[in-house]
Amino acid sequence: MKNTNILIELLHNKGVIMDKTLNNRLSINDFKVLFYSMLIFFAVYGAIIGMSHSLPQSLASTIKVPILFLLTTAISFPALYFFLAILGLKQTFYQLASFTVVCLTIISGVLIVFAPISFFFLVTTTNYVFFKLLNIAIFAVAGFVGIYIFYKNINIEIEKSMDRENKSKLRLFLRLWFIMFGFIGAQLSYTLSPFFGDPTKSFIFFTELQRNFFTDILASFSGIY
Repeated sequence: MKNTNILIELLHNKGVIMDKTLNNRLSINDFKVLFYSMLIFFAVYGAIIGMSHSLPQSLASTIKVPILFLLTTAISFPALYFFLAILGLKQTFYQLASFTVVCLTIISGVLIVFAPISFFFLVTTTNYVFFKLLNIAIFAVAGFVGIYIFYKNINIEIEKSMDRENKSKLRLFLRLWFIMFGFIGAQLSYTLSPFFGDPTKSFIFFTELQRNFFTDILASFSGIY
């Protein structure tokens, strides 16, 4: 029960957890609980969306959804830390990395609360394209929530410690970084696909890359009916 306290506190007192994280008061044990919870939540959601195809696809997606978010963060985080430090934000590498993990945990939590909805449509519809687009929309909502919370709380630290000129520069960089994070995540999701798996085709671990995420989405809309 003790290990779940940090998750309950994150749900009801996000501001307290964010302040602890950004000011080096989050314990190592709490960090571990958040990190492992994040991995479990992502894995569970991956297992659900992979069930639209087969057991092997479900197992593959259980692995690939956590990898998707961890890789996207690993690719994007060095630029985030470097430019925030250059522009004068005082948080250390560990503080900023921990804060990013907390926001990823929130994203994974949003996915988990949408999991029953995803499972409902899994068992009540046979339209693969609809199920795929529905879950992409859920991923987008979860990502937006995580980014919004990230920006809202990092902005508190910006207000505390920076002059007006650097505040505007840093906020502009953050907006650009969020766009970059979204584009990297979107394209990486296509690189690691399939997550759902077309039930009319055999199981494959990776799709042969012929286009990109955005052209694939456009093609999916044309086949929803």
